[in-house]
Amino acid sequence: MHHIPFTNEPMPTHVKLVRARYKDEDVVIAYTEDRREYFKMMQAITQRDKLLEALNKSASILLSARDEKDINSAIKTSMASLCKELNLQRAHMWNTCIIDGKTMFEHTFEWACDKLEDAIPVPKISPFGRNTGWVDKFKQRIHVNISTFTDSDEERETLIEYGIKSLLSIPIYIGERLWGLITYDDCFVERDFTEEEVSIMGSLGFMIASTLDRHAYEKAIQDDKRT
Repeated sequence: MHHIPFTNEPMPTHVKLVRARYKDEDVVIAYTEDRREYFKMMQAITQRDKLLEALNKSASILLSARDEKDINSAIKTSMASLCKELNLQRAHMWNTCIIDGKTMFEHTFEWACDKLEDAIPVPKISPFGRNTGWVDKFKQRIHVNISTFTDSDEERETLIEYGIKSLLSIPIYIGERLWGLITYDDCFVERDFTEEEVSIMGSLGFMIASTLDRHAYEKAIQDDKRT
């Protein structure tokens, strides 16, 4: 195991030994390959596979949920499964609503890990949803990923107020309709999410929204049959 200069951190390497002739003598030449990028790539692939497995399990759970109680449990279970793989502590679903002619987002579901027993509850209407710049991005299907390193004092203060270090907000579309948002909180670490992670996390939001829409549609049909 080699070590990185100055930091003295272990560096994964691959060493190849080759026998050769040098000045009429047999010698061994050692070729050392830095394997850090390879290991980083393999870790990313393993992480992706774990996330996809969690997403597939969530799809099965959500599809099998029928009544309201089952659906609520399925939503929280699916949120928990993905968040645990990503070391996240909280996830939320927000439904689009119109207040005084403005697009806002109303809180509908939350999953939080046991470590957040004293966490400050989020408000009924998303404090970030009031940011017109964010809403404009959501209407363009663009997600927002910020941390307490943000240049915006307002955003930083809101994150600190709710005990959040990093926040990912992903718009959810059903067809051309902005259904709402799914948001993820890291309450311990400032971080950026990869595009692959964002795609998988957004897919969970879409599946949850589709499940809720399906349940509402089925309930409306049943209500019509009773009348």
